Amino acid sequence: MTTATKPASLEAAIAKAIKAQWSAEFTDEADSLEGGLGYVITTAAEPFVDSAARTLESAGGSAWEPIHETGPLAIWQDLRPSEAVRLMELVSSAKDRAVEQCLAIIEMELTAVGLAFAAEYPDAQRAGATE
Repeated sequence: MTTATKPASLEAAIAKAIKAQWSAEFTDEADSLEGGLGYVITTAAEPFVDSAARTLESAGGSAWEPIHETGPLAIWQDLRPSEAVRLMELVSSAKDRAVEQCLAIIEMELTAVGLAFAAEYPDAQRAGATE
């Protein structure tokens, strides 16, 4: 890094490189970084999902009925349909917020790595730099 390179521009370049890498690497929804994080969060939320699953729509599609046996991970049982729907809405919102926060933390931590390296080795030539 040359002494003329400002830390803010270096920080922006590092963040851009990180985002470009995960955009290039994770191209479809099933394998996306967001999808992977969402899977981890949904798996951790299984006690809520199992609780909401204790209320099912009947075969006719118009009536709801509780399942009276408790699921293996359920926290609640015999939820009303509106309660099951609301529980899943809360889980979905929490998952979205958690994914957003995880992505921000990953970017922040990896950017800090790049800045720490640049500070420790100020004479290391950056890719694409012209002398």
